[in-house]
Formats: sequence, structure tokens, C-alpha cells
Amino acid sequence: ILCVLALVPFARVETQEQRRPPVVSARGSVDVLLPPDRAILVLSLSVEGPDMVAITAGIDSAMARLASISERRKLTVIPWGGAYGENVAVRRMIVPGQIDVRTTRDFLGRNGLLIQVPDVAEANAVARELGAAGINGTINIMYFADESDPRLRAAHAAAVEIAHQRATAMAAALGGRLGDLMSVSTPAGAQSQGLQRLQVYDGMSQPMYPGEVLYRIEVSGTWAFTDR
Repeated sequence: ILCVLALVPFARVETQEQRRPPVVSARGSVDVLLPPDRAILVLSLSVEGPDMVAITAGIDSAMARLASISERRKLTVIPWGGAYGENVAVRRMIVPGQIDVRTTRDFLGRNGLLIQVPDVAEANAVARELGAAGINGTINIMYFADESDPRLRAAHAAAVEIAHQRATAMAAALGGRLGDLMSVSTPAGAQSQGLQRLQVYDGMSQPMYPGEVLYRIEVSGTWAFTDR
């Protein structure tokens, strides 16, 4: 008797799972081009030297020059990471097979910074000024648009309609129709696809011009499936 009583609940759960109503899920996506209203420079400072003292001093020197530029242009500088240590790869490249030989590039320091530029049109000028000040490294210039723009709201509505149309077509192909909406979701925030890259090495840089920012709006929906 005990064995029978123990098996009954499992049988009921299995039956309930088998009777779950089928659903239809679909996704809609819409691309929107918007003019940028702000820019962020992602700067990775890079300094090589014979020891830790030299590379940290080089980073401090670059940071002092950056501070002068940021104060004059009213830029916001936010640190986002750093790395300091032996530059083994370069040592092996310079003196193959003799990694114990000391060079003037034995250590490498990197410092990551986010620089907020309030005026989008000034992003290129800021990048050029950093290069002219001898701040060498990699700069990624990222452009962003205002997420409260009504065109983004309209894109969400269009993506919902596309998802609904796809789900309706799939349900019809299966010989049924859509029932009640069970869930709808979209990624947090608009997904910006806009990214411009600039390499700064010798104090000179190629000019860049901000264009429109591409946002991909995605919406996923799930509906109950019913027979006709």
C-alpha cells in the first residue's frame, strides 16, 4: 500500500506536464537610426619601460596631461581598469631565446579611462588633442542617442507587430490560431550598434565624423496555441 501511495503523486505530475497547453513564440526586430546626443571616448593608455617605477611614472605623466585637457574642455574622466607587469612577449620578440636579457621595454603598463564628451561635435577634436599631447594608446569613440526619443517607442510597437504577425503565421501553418498573450519581453535598454574606432600612436590621428547611431530593437512574445 505504501508503494502505491508513493507512486500516485508522480503519476499526477507527469499527467499534468503532458497536458500543458502548447504555445507559440516569435520575435520581431526593427533597426532605427538616430542622431547621437553624446559621445564617450574609451581610452587605453599604454606605457613601456625598464621597470615598474618607469611605467607607473609614465602613466602618471600621461594622466597629468589628460587632466589639463579635461579641465579646459570640461570633460568627465572615469577610470575603468588597469594592468601592470612584465612585458615578456616583447622581450622574447626582441631577444629570441634569451628572456633573461634586460631591455628598456621589460615592463608594460595599461590604464583604462572613460571620457565623457558633452558636445558630440568635439569628440574628434578631443581625440586629436590627446594624440598631440603624446597620450598614446587605443581610443574607441562610442556615440549614444537619447533613449527617450519617440522614434524608439515607435520601433518597439513595430517590433511587437512583427512578432505577432510571425506567431500568427506559425499558428495558422500548424492548423490552429493564437490564444491569449502569455508573455512579452525586450532586452533592457536599447541596443546600440554604433561604434567608431581610432588608433593614436604618433600624436597624429585621422579625423572622424559622428554619424547616426544604429539601434536594434528586439521584442519577443509568447501566445497560447489553440486548435481551430
